Parts: sequence; structure tokens; C-alpha cells
Amino acid sequence: MSILSWRDLEVDYTDNGQGPAVILIHGGASNNRQWEPLIDQLQDRYRVLAVNLRGTGKTSTWPPGKPQPLSAQTQLIEALAEFVGGPVSLVGHSYGGTIAMKVAQTTAVHISKMILIEPNPFFLLNRPGYEDGRADIDIMAEPFQRLAAEDRWSEIGVHFIDYWFGTGSWQAMGEKRRMSISAMMPTIRSAWDGLMHDPVPIETWADIATRTLLITSADTRLSVKCIRDQMRDHLPGLSYAETPEGGHMAIVSKPDLVNPDIIRFLDQT
Repeated sequence: MSILSWRDLEVDYTDNGQGPAVILIHGGASNNRQWEPLIDQLQDRYRVLAVNLRGTGKTSTWPPGKPQPLSAQTQLIEALAEFVGGPVSLVGHSYGGTIAMKVAQTTAVHISKMILIEPNPFFLLNRPGYEDGRADIDIMAEPFQRLAAEDRWSEIGVHFIDYWFGTGSWQAMGEKRRMSISAMMPTIRSAWDGLMHDPVPIETWADIATRTLLITSADTRLSVKCIRDQMRDHLPGLSYAETPEGGHMAIVSKPDLVNPDIIRFLDQT
């Protein structure tokens, strides 16, 4: 573990290997340890930095109860990119994929390639034609918002985990893991508005599409499938790979199915 001091931020990250820089951005309710299998496979020829986002590790926190824009997390990626110097490739899962997309909107980071694994920019579902996807995310969003208003964080954890991992997943977790997830829920709540209401059109990412790989699972949530379809319909040149199983969390539960696509895309010249 390393700590980078940048402006008024402390950025917690790991730094392994030498070569072209790759920054790994974990999903919500996770941390940079989710990338350990991928780091092992990349570090012989890449410099791999895995960030801990706000709310995890020793990275600077966000004020409790204050809505957190996506830019609060993109600052961390800008800090690491500036520290490394030169171009970087971004690999993001779920919320981390959305953060990578937000970084790509700016000119602050020179991005070589971008790999998005099950990204969740739910604001794209506000576009006409994707109402089914919006209805699917509302299955979680409605109780999430209602219970958050009453600080019922462990109950929120049930809805969050069962939505992404499958019904009964919360019940199957150990008590220590449940407590850890519940503690993350206020941070996820503060980031929710940025995921749902950032008024950015899909065409924003047209310029980087030819250097982007999108990976989703065949058995993922309808909300993610609708985001996938919108990206494939409106971003000519986007590369796509599908994992046959594993759902939204395939990168964690079945890295042997996902990592080969990541590595293949990074290794392409």
C-alpha cells in the first residue's frame, strides 16, 4: 500500500510492476483488493496501480451526507495519472467503470485505452427508449432512497447485495462481511445522485470509442444490458466482449473468464 498526497487529497493505492501504466478502479462496496488476480497477470509487463476510492482504505473521505459528484472520485485518477506521467490505460468495474468514463470526458488525463466492465452510468437510462432498464434499477433505487432517509443502512445492504449478486446473497454472507457492506452504504448513497442524474449524452464518448473495450456478462441485470445496448448503438468502433456467466460481479467471482479479454485488449498494438 502507498499513499499519494496530491493537492488536499490523500490517495491510497498499490503500485506493482514496470511498463506502460494501467490504473484499476474498483466498483462500489468493494476495494482495490478485487484486482489481485489481474495484477498478478499484468505486473510482468505493465505498471499497475490499483486505487482505493473515497470511502475505502486510507483515501480521503467525503463529507458525510453531502452529495458526491463523480468528479470527487475522478480527482483520484487525475492524481495518479499526474504522478505516473505520460499516458495511462484505465480499467474500471461497475462504479469504477463510470468513473473511468467521467475521466475520459476531460483533458486532464491522457488515456491510451479504456476497459469498462459492467459500467453503471445509470443517467444514460433517462434517455427515451431505455425505460425498461430504468425500471430495473428502480427495483433497488426505491427502497435504497427510502431507507437511507431513515439511516437504515443494514437494510439497504440487503437490497443492494441481492440486486447485484442475486436473491439470498445477503443472507449467505458472514456477519463480518455484512457489517463491512453496511458501513459502505452511506458512501454509496452520497454517490447515488451522480450515477442517476449526470446530464451527459452517450455521444460524449465517441472520440475514445475505438480505444475502448466494453465487457458485460450474458446473465447481468437488465439495467446494465440497456446501458450496454446504448453504448453499442451510439459509439461506433467500440470493442465488445461478453462473459458467458458470472453476472455483474464476474470480475470477482470468475476472473478467469474476464481477465483474458482485459489482457488481450491491453496487449493489442
